[in-house]
Amino acid sequence: MSLSPENIKLIQAKVNEAGDALKDHLPPIDNFVIRNSYAHCWSKLRSHLGKSYKDCNDEDVVNILETIEYYKNNPE
Repeated sequence: MSLSPENIKLIQAKVNEAGDALKDHLPPIDNFVIRNSYAHCWSKLRSHLGKSYKDCNDEDVVNILETIEYYKNNPE
């Protein structure tokens, strides 16, 4: 079973919140002086889960939200 529409909206809102918090706080890498904090959050989430968040189940929401919070508090 996949995520409910409510959980999808919740995850998207949390990623937007994390992206807002990380804006201008990500260290530059290679040729990227300014980094897209929203893309960073989505990329880290996908890397951690090993798949798209939309392919997860409602039971995974707590883990997904904790992962987003971790990357929000630990910019890399």
